[in-house]
Amino acid sequence: MSSINPEEFEGYADQIETGGREGKLRRKKHSRSRDLVNRAVAEQDKRIAQENRAREAEEIIKKQLSHFPPLDSDEGIKKAKIYTRWLRDSFDQDYPILSEGDVKFQYTVASVHAGGQKRQKSETAVVAIHIPTLTRARNEDETSREINKDRAFNTLYTPLERHLSLWKDLLKPEDGNSSVIENKVEKILQDLSLEKQKT
Repeated sequence: MSSINPEEFEGYADQIETGGREGKLRRKKHSRSRDLVNRAVAEQDKRIAQENRAREAEEIIKKQLSHFPPLDSDEGIKKAKIYTRWLRDSFDQDYPILSEGDVKFQYTVASVHAGGQKRQKSETAVVAIHIPTLTRARNEDETSREINKDRAFNTLYTPLERHLSLWKDLLKPEDGNSSVIENKVEKILQDLSLEKQKT
């Protein structure tokens, strides 16, 4: 029997590295063009999702602004200016601005049923209305008017936060300046006025 010198054997080093399988388990490297295509598809999907979010946000904002008076009246112009100023200031701060001066409270008191010891029990409900956005929050958990007022005021922050978030979805980050905001608000209100005139 003759002995084989591994040093002289052709391809010996390759068989040692791959375990003798000659690349069966080796993965093919993807070409750069495939990576670029995947990246382009991902960016396109992201852009489409962002456009869909913006469209949905605009519809929700239109629904809320539909309660505003029409732009062709003095009251409508005044309301649009107040709303635009609030929106601009909230964008600058990156959170909704909520001050007690911008909130109107409505109170209702109702006698419900007899309480203990032959006393009438009453319920007090408080509705807090944010004047710039016409957003409402209601609280009637307690019998105390002041506690319900404070809770309604504090509850108002969450829908305002959601409203500002919708505007952030609608506008691009670079569109946060005041003229773009004013133009967009005016366009939405004009569209709503046209829709009301058609019906």
